[in-house]
Amino acid sequence: MIHRLVRMKALDHGRLFGRFLVVVDATGQLHFRQRHCPHCLEQKQGEQTRYFHQVLEAKLSRRGAGHLLETEFIENADPRPTSRIAN
Repeated sequence: MIHRLVRMKALDHGRLFGRFLVVVDATGQLHFRQRHCPHCLEQKQGEQTRYFHQVLEAKLSRRGAGHLLETEFIENADPRPTSRIAN
């Protein structure tokens, strides 16, 4: 779809200095109360522990909008539950 929009010049007004702007962003997604797989990341808040997955997304940026190019899950390389994200 993106390839077609580029070829149709439908996205040309979103160019910056004549080039397309690709934004890469990591975000938390899929939150759970219990570990459901060995790749879960964990975050402790007091006595409560939350398990979650993060994704890395690449988007073609436009004024006021963006078009998703790719999504990649970020996996916990060490399956032991020692990886933590600071609050």
